[in-house]
Amino acid sequence: MSNPSMFERCAGELEDYYRVVYGTSSNHANVTEGSGSVTGGTIVRIDQGGGKKPHYAIVDGTGRKVFETTGSPSGMRRRLEKLEGREVISYTWSPFIVAGRPAEYGPQTIGELRIKPQDRPAPDGPAIKAIYFDTETTGLKPERDEILQLSIVDQDGNTLWDRKYRPVRVKSWDDAEHVHHIGPEDVADRPPIEDEISEIQDIFDRAEKVYAWNNIFDLAFLGRAGLKLDRGKAIDSMEEYGRLEHGRRQYKLEEAAAECGYTYNAHDSLEDSLALKVVQDYVDDRRAGRVKRRRTSARKQQRRVEPTPVSEEKPVEVTPVAAVPESETIAATVEKPHPVEEKPEPVPVVEVAASTPSPSSMASAAAPTVPESPAPAPVAAPQQPWENPAPSRKMRDQRKSVLHGVCVALEIVSALVTVLFVSVIFSSLGDTDTVIGGIICTIPLVIVLVLCEWGRRRNRQ
Repeated sequence: MSNPSMFERCAGELEDYYRVVYGTSSNHANVTEGSGSVTGGTIVRIDQGGGKKPHYAIVDGTGRKVFETTGSPSGMRRRLEKLEGREVISYTWSPFIVAGRPAEYGPQTIGELRIKPQDRPAPDGPAIKAIYFDTETTGLKPERDEILQLSIVDQDGNTLWDRKYRPVRVKSWDDAEHVHHIGPEDVADRPPIEDEISEIQDIFDRAEKVYAWNNIFDLAFLGRAGLKLDRGKAIDSMEEYGRLEHGRRQYKLEEAAAECGYTYNAHDSLEDSLALKVVQDYVDDRRAGRVKRRRTSARKQQRRVEPTPVSEEKPVEVTPVAAVPESETIAATVEKPHPVEEKPEPVPVVEVAASTPSPSSMASAAAPTVPESPAPAPVAAPQQPWENPAPSRKMRDQRKSVLHGVCVALEIVSALVTVLFVSVIFSSLGDTDTVIGGIICTIPLVIVLVLCEWGRRRNRQ
């Protein structure tokens, strides 16, 4: 039996499927060793008396206790406490081995518990074609962190739910607060999400399809909060868009929305839900053949530099002046040459006195003086793709791999030499000069170890 990821374990609770890894510590009074399974049974509470906290146990159909917790807090105890009195479909357990786990910590067991679903009341309201939802949380671990905000919109973009919640166990979340700007003071007067889970459950029960970006994350948190959902109607829009447009599963919602022509204030669950709907609508239209594929990604659009268009000037047209009879006036209007963007400005009318024109005056009239056009402003040459090229993702990954390998090699060599010097120091405790020399040689090696570890951690960011 393999160990599922933390998100898979928590999301499984949406369908009353619980997977827990536990050890034979003092938190568990009775653990069935080895491997096996039971079908049928009940989760019961066992009072201890004397003011002690009660135990919780899984009892099979014959009344035999298959598993029992102590009163000390543990993940298994919290789950069984919530499931008290529920009917067990099956419980399966087997040894679980973690590579590198010290032997003194004792063996571990992974258990899979399936609970019979409870009958829920019929949804109160009409069916909803699709809902799009997002959450903001106190952190990234659903087994420890909690939901701060939940927003849901329908297929028409109407807001069905947008509320904030006060966490029960977590009291501060500085790192997450820097991202979504929801602090403890913003939710101090709000109830926990568990108090409103029945209203949220009604919306999810009425929905025919449930969309979320990287939905395993949000579903895991909702599963821990007590929501129940048929995961068959849950769709991961991130995977749908990423594989359709870029051939990979993971992709940022903000970049996907920008590629669809939608900009918004990210890291607010309502804004994220609306952006999610825009991206999913594009995916649906692509598959239906209503739109063509967008060839340029958001990152390429940011790097693209469009050249400034140069305005073209119209040629100046001069109309020759014919011979003018006596006692008449010549009115000539000469247009000034102008760029396309500007409006033409007429030149004041020139009146010629009514007299017999001379050949020289006829020539001057036939060739009027035209003012010179100002020279166009110089246009900066567009940046070429080969000028200062940004490193590709593959190149960055190769650099990180090389740096990681160098740090690991230095750590191994430094650790071995450090162990050697320490052994020399302990074997020569009577010789003061040798001990002092060994300590002096060991200090730089320890500094190298610390710097290599710092470099590896920074390289992973």
